[in-house]
Amino acid sequence: MSTENKNWRWVYQPNGVSTSFVYDNLVLAESDLIVRGWLSTGDAMALPAHTVTGVGSKTGGNVVFNSPPLEVPGSIIEIVRQTEKLQGRIFKDFVQETASVREAMADRAILGLQESEGLQARGLSLSPLESGGPMVLPPPAIRAGKALMWGLDGSLIADLPVATDVPGSTLTNTVPNIAALRLNARPVKTMTVVARETFGDGGGGPFAVKPGDTTTPDDGVLCVVDLLGNRWWRSWDGHTVNSLWFTSPDGIHDDFAALFRAQAIAQIAGRTLKLTPGRAAYVLSDTLFLGNGVKLEGVGGFVFPGTTAPNAAWTTSGSWIKPTHPTNPAVQLHGHGSGIRGINFIHDQPLPTGGPWAPTSYGYCIKQIASHCFIENVRIVNASHGIDISYNSVSGGGTNCWIRDVIVSAYEKRINTSCVNDTMYWSDIHCRNLWHNETTEVVTYIRANTIGWECGYTDNIIVDGMEFFEEAIALRCTNETALGISHSLYNATLNNIQFNLPQKSVVATGTTDIRVHWGTVIAQQGNAFGYTWSDTMFDLRSNNVLCRFSQLNVIDAGGKIFDLGNGSGGSVTCAVLDIENYSTVAAGQTGISMAAGAKFDAGVVPRFVKNGSAGLRVAGAGSDLFTTARMQQWAVFSVFGQYAGIAGTGAYANLSIDNFFRPGVARVYQARLQGNVDVTTSSATTTATQRLSGISACVTAAYSTAAAAVVNFDSGWVDITEAELAALATLGRVQHNTNAEVQFSTGDSTVLIR
Repeated sequence: MSTENKNWRWVYQPNGVSTSFVYDNLVLAESDLIVRGWLSTGDAMALPAHTVTGVGSKTGGNVVFNSPPLEVPGSIIEIVRQTEKLQGRIFKDFVQETASVREAMADRAILGLQESEGLQARGLSLSPLESGGPMVLPPPAIRAGKALMWGLDGSLIADLPVATDVPGSTLTNTVPNIAALRLNARPVKTMTVVARETFGDGGGGPFAVKPGDTTTPDDGVLCVVDLLGNRWWRSWDGHTVNSLWFTSPDGIHDDFAALFRAQAIAQIAGRTLKLTPGRAAYVLSDTLFLGNGVKLEGVGGFVFPGTTAPNAAWTTSGSWIKPTHPTNPAVQLHGHGSGIRGINFIHDQPLPTGGPWAPTSYGYCIKQIASHCFIENVRIVNASHGIDISYNSVSGGGTNCWIRDVIVSAYEKRINTSCVNDTMYWSDIHCRNLWHNETTEVVTYIRANTIGWECGYTDNIIVDGMEFFEEAIALRCTNETALGISHSLYNATLNNIQFNLPQKSVVATGTTDIRVHWGTVIAQQGNAFGYTWSDTMFDLRSNNVLCRFSQLNVIDAGGKIFDLGNGSGGSVTCAVLDIENYSTVAAGQTGISMAAGAKFDAGVVPRFVKNGSAGLRVAGAGSDLFTTARMQQWAVFSVFGQYAGIAGTGAYANLSIDNFFRPGVARVYQARLQGNVDVTTSSATTTATQRLSGISACVTAAYSTAAAAVVNFDSGWVDITEAELAALATLGRVQHNTNAEVQFSTGDSTVLIR
């Protein structure tokens, strides 16, 4: 064999086509040739079965795979010769060996030397400028729990304690002027210096490097502490910065400093900070700011341990953060393009003990102040404040931001929006309690205090799928000034909304200005399990309310459904209005109460069912402006000289025999009778009334017919009772009653229904 040829290791990058790979040196046995694949992460890569040619040839041969190895970016195929270190033949006295035998034994020795030299060349060695012997590891008893380092004389020592046993963790510099080096164990690719922490005067040292320098150490994060205490971090050129390189969560000790450092590296490197599950929560004592483009990602979801389970049971699966600051947010989307995905939040709260209960107050779990941000697959448990999306009142914000797949279990405010003036998209949002959700003390507190969505200045938002469960107020709108304009929820589209047992569904009172198009909305204040409220469901006592419902289904309202307007305005339109029951808790309530100037259009065929003890379906100073398509159907009964007189029998006599409407079929719920008559003669002083047959409440006030005159009458809008709706086949007979004979020369009676 040629002694010039010292090859013992061959490396190739698979292209997904080639099946044959050359090794160009002697291999004595096929078992001496190791063939393996490596991914860019340092993990093993599966390879197809192979055969080897050229075993025993001085010029080598080929490794031939049955099929082409896959082309994976950054992967390699490594062919390594590891010659068996055996003599191979025993020499005997007075036996002459052939040249071929001697050559084979020399080959085996040379091959072993080549491999030893190759391995030595890939290891650490002293500089040519140094003298001295090999550096020997300290004994196990001395190096246990320590990190290897170089002393001031350059010797290898073990004296620097490691903060944690996690690869890549921070080293604590307890010995002055000692340099420390900590590497992860898996060999892969180039790493670039991305950040420096300065402890001391910021000077250099033997390991001093600057951002942008490259090296080829182990995978992960490299920490170099120079002689002046500067810590230098290097991040590999992958896609994520792993939280476990910096800390190991136990749910007790503060992880803020470690995660803050990890975020800084992720921002400079343009990477994602991966919050790797550790079967316990990462404790955050202050705000983790996510800079431009930084994504905080974890493993979302959780195994629901039961409503009364302790915090430790919640955090065994998925990525969890436990905030502890009383006012500051836990995570802030601070830079444009930042986001959070697959993260769970949990807080410590006092256990209910049977008496009055109140939660411990914390800052918001997530605060968003940037644009082009996202919040996705987030679960919040036991918080006092959930998500805050707030911008500057001078400039506003919210461009291209979205939230989806979120559960917010908070006791004070679950979601807050402020100074949002650009299109934001939400979907699959659940505002509901997850912890002790059937415990009386906790439920009592929520019903009295919790706001589902506190809505200040919020423009152009699109919501598709949002649930509110059991809050004191599900959606509370208040005016706020931004960009010189004051209003609340404006130019908004809210579809597939469920108000599930809140005390009040929507509140917008005083001068609150809202402009909302609602798609499909389902609302209930009570159910078969005894959850009931008596408050107004939609408290819209503002002149500046403009709401349009495509479909509103009220399953159960304990009191009023709507309280609309504040004396000169307020408008609601329902294309489809379906009210199954109202006034179920507070008896005698008005279904829809309208202040003067308020307008309500109930659509074509509304369903409006009331509890037997309920009050009027529609009432208030503005009730004349309650309309349906049915209200356009009216009938006029003329009495121009048709009757010479009506006998004063004291009983009602029919003025008409026409039958126009069937209220029980056509969903007509209120009727009104109005008109006038010209009384020409009267035989005696008397009074008269008119009514609609079959509707007990539709009776006009008595008017005098003692002298010839034109008299007017009006019953006002009256409800048709549930029993009358069921029994009344037709509506239309107008009847007159007087206790003395009276004659009319002209007049008419008009029937209005809605």
